[in-house]
Amino acid sequence: MNSFQEHVFRAKVDDTLKTVRTILDTTKHPARPADVPHAYDDKYSLVEQALKASIVATLNAADVLGASGEALAGMQAWAADNKSVSLRLDSEERCKFIKKTTREVESKTKHVSEYESSHGTKAKWTGKTVTTIEEWHWEFEVEYKLIAFCGSNPDQRTVLQGRTGKVEVITTSDKSPRPEVRVVPAESVNITWLLQTAADVKIDRNKKSCRTPRRNDQVERALSFFTSLHGWCGRVSNYFRSSVFPVQSLDKLDMSAINATGVFVPLVPLMLPAAGDEGGRGSLLPAKDQKAFIGEQARSLEAKLSALGKAFADEKKLVTGAEANILCALEHIKHIGERISHCVDYIEHMLEQQLIAAVGKELQPKDFGEYMQFHARRLFSADYAPKPFVYAIRRPDHCPEGVLTLEADVGDGQLEQPLQSIVSSVKANKPMYFSLGAATRAEFLGERFLHGAIQHQFSNVKDAKLRLTARARQFSSFILLVGKIASADTFEPTHAVIIQNKDDVLIPLLLETIPSAKAFRDAIESLSPEQQRFAKAFSCNAIGIDSLCTLRCRNQTATRTIAQFATRWIDERNSFDSRFDGNVYHLSSTGRFVVVRWKRR
Repeated sequence: MNSFQEHVFRAKVDDTLKTVRTILDTTKHPARPADVPHAYDDKYSLVEQALKASIVATLNAADVLGASGEALAGMQAWAADNKSVSLRLDSEERCKFIKKTTREVESKTKHVSEYESSHGTKAKWTGKTVTTIEEWHWEFEVEYKLIAFCGSNPDQRTVLQGRTGKVEVITTSDKSPRPEVRVVPAESVNITWLLQTAADVKIDRNKKSCRTPRRNDQVERALSFFTSLHGWCGRVSNYFRSSVFPVQSLDKLDMSAINATGVFVPLVPLMLPAAGDEGGRGSLLPAKDQKAFIGEQARSLEAKLSALGKAFADEKKLVTGAEANILCALEHIKHIGERISHCVDYIEHMLEQQLIAAVGKELQPKDFGEYMQFHARRLFSADYAPKPFVYAIRRPDHCPEGVLTLEADVGDGQLEQPLQSIVSSVKANKPMYFSLGAATRAEFLGERFLHGAIQHQFSNVKDAKLRLTARARQFSSFILLVGKIASADTFEPTHAVIIQNKDDVLIPLLLETIPSAKAFRDAIESLSPEQQRFAKAFSCNAIGIDSLCTLRCRNQTATRTIAQFATRWIDERNSFDSRFDGNVYHLSSTGRFVVVRWKRR
C-alpha cells in the first residue's frame, strides 16, 4: 500500500467532503478532526468508527465477487467455529490446435512494363506479387473460479463464481502460443479477521500494549489483514491484466474503463463542530450518517458495474462484463485498505502534531536527555546527581596537568557535550596492579571512580557517538591506559598512550548494547541446558567493566618506560625481558583510576 502523506490525504478528504455535503443534511457542516475541538477519547472513537466502516464496505465489495447470501452465511459459520476462512483464485489455461489454413495475399504494388515489337507495335504488361501465407489456428481457453474454503482443506469449499472464456489465436508458425495445459498457481488470502470482527470492533484501552489510537493490538491486526488483502487483490488483478487479457484483441474495447473511479469510499475521518458559537467540544458523526455513507457506496458501485456491463457485453470471449466487475471490485477493495491505513495514520499524525505544538518543537534524544538531567536535579541531592564526565589530571595542591573527558555526539550538528553519569568515588586503601611483562608488574593507588550512564535512543534515530578526549597542558605529561578490570586487584590494559605538551587525543568508542536481563532470558529460553550454561558463562565474561587509568610519573624517563612496557605487554603477552625480571614498579600515589560502565535503554 502507498505510504501516508499528510498533504495528499488532506486533499482526498477535502475532495470527499464535496460528496459528503450532498449526502448529509444541509444543517450539518462536518470538518476534519484537527479543525474541531475534541477529547483524547474521541480519537479512539474515530478509529473504531473507521474500522467498522471499512469492514462493511469490504463486505459490500465482496458481494460483487460472489460472497453474499448463503455463501457468506456459510463462511461466517466457519469463522464462528474458530476455523480459518480463505479466498482463493483457481485458474487453468488450455490451448489446442484447430486447423491450418493457406491464403494468398496480393501486394499493393503494381509492376508495369512497356515494350515495342519489331513491327513497331507498343504494349504494356502489368504484374503483381502474390504471397502465400500459412496460418495455424488455436483455441485458447481459460477457466477460473473464485472459491472460499475452510481451514487448509480446499475440498471443503464454496464456489463464489467462475467462468470459462475462449478466444481464437492465429499464428504464422506451428509453435503453440501457450502451453497445452497450464495450471496457474493459486492465489489465496485469509479473511478470518474480516468475518470474526464484523460483529463488533472495540479497542481495549486498558491493555498495556495499547499506547495510542494507532499503536494497539486491534489496529495492528486490522492493518495486517488489509495489507494482505490489498496484496491479494493486486496479484489477482495483475493475473487477468497481464496474462489473460492480452491474448484477446483489445482494439475495440475501452480497457481504461476497468477501474474503481467514481465509487465512493465511506471511510472519512470527520467530526461535527459544536452547535452555536460557544466553541465547545465537537462530536462524531452519528450512526445514521454512517449508514448513509454505506448507502452511497452501494449506489455508486452499482452504477459503475452497470456502466461496465454495457462496455463489455460479449459473454463468450476472455474480456467480458464478469471480469470487468471482478477487477472493479478488487480495485475498490484496494482503495478501502489504503483509506483505512491512511485514516489511522492521519489520526496518529494529528496526535503527534498536537504534542509538538504543546511542547514547542519536535523532541530528539538530546532533548529527552536534557529533561532527564532537569528531573535528576530535582530528584537527587547534589552528591548523587549525575555529573559531567570531565576530570582534571593533577597532583594535590597543584595546577592540572591535563583533562580527561568522555563526550557524546547526538548527531544534531552541535558540539559534543560531556556525558552525564552517576559516579561513586573512593580513596584507594589497597593497591592494584597491571603487568608490564611476563614477570614484571606495576602497582598504583589513587582515587577510584565507578561511573554509570543511561543513553536515550529513539527508534528512528541513530545511537549517540561517544569518544574519549585526553588533553595535556604545556610542559605537562601523563599516561593514559585503556582496558578492563580482571579482578579485585588486577587491571588489564589493552592500549596505552603518552599525553604530553599540549597533545589532544580523540579516541572514538565503539560500543555494543548489552541485552537486558529479560531479553537475555527470552533469548536462551529455548536452548538446551548445556547451551544455556555456556551462554550465561560467556555473558559474564563478555560484560566486562571498561576502565581508564591515568598515571603521573616523577620524570619523563619513567613515563616512557611504563608506556613502552604497557604497549609491549599488549603486543607480546608472553614475552619476557630479563632487565625487569622480578621488579615491581611503584607509581605515584596521586595516580587516578577511573572505571566506566555504560548501559543503554
